Amino acid sequence: MENYKFLPEDSMELEFFWNYGIPKLKPNEIYFMSLSCRNKTLTEQEREFFKCGRSEMFAKQQIRHDDFEIFLQHIKRFEVRKDAYLTKSGQHYPQKSLVVYWNLTPIDAYKAMKDQMNHLTEIMSSLTDSALKNSQDGIDEAYYKVRKSFDTCQSLFARNFGHKEWIDIDVDKSPDISKGSELINYEEYKNKRDLQNNK
Repeated sequence: MENYKFLPEDSMELEFFWNYGIPKLKPNEIYFMSLSCRNKTLTEQEREFFKCGRSEMFAKQQIRHDDFEIFLQHIKRFEVRKDAYLTKSGQHYPQKSLVVYWNLTPIDAYKAMKDQMNHLTEIMSSLTDSALKNSQDGIDEAYYKVRKSFDTCQSLFARNFGHKEWIDIDVDKSPDISKGSELINYEEYKNKRDLQNNK
């Protein structure tokens, strides 16, 4: 059985982006990444066959260090055997449908923790109220939330952003557009790395 593959053979351009494009973490922040299935990459026939549904963030990871090698290790943890994750029809997810989402804006772990505490307190209150009212349906619903609490608490990280250095604008540019400007040029970076590796 093959493994999923998400990292390029040469990660130099990814390292360039890490070094010059990624906000560095503050003491209360982490990076958050998740594995998701994008249905729009599949044909209608494939969607019917695989039955992926809304398979979003079904695997999640947090990165607590400003270290490129650690970042690569976390991506490699998604490169599991293809039978590790199965769709509703019992098939493995097609490689072309899977994507590693990486929040470029760091996550504020303190704000996420407060949301988690509120979520867990709400469950406990609901369970207590249902027990006092002798409501079995309420108790069952509260226990269902208890069973899902770990996954829910993980998901709360995704929406609690820390300091922001990026805005969501899609810009296509050639690697040499930064010549003569203050932007770091990728070709210069690549040539520098090549010289270092050849020493």
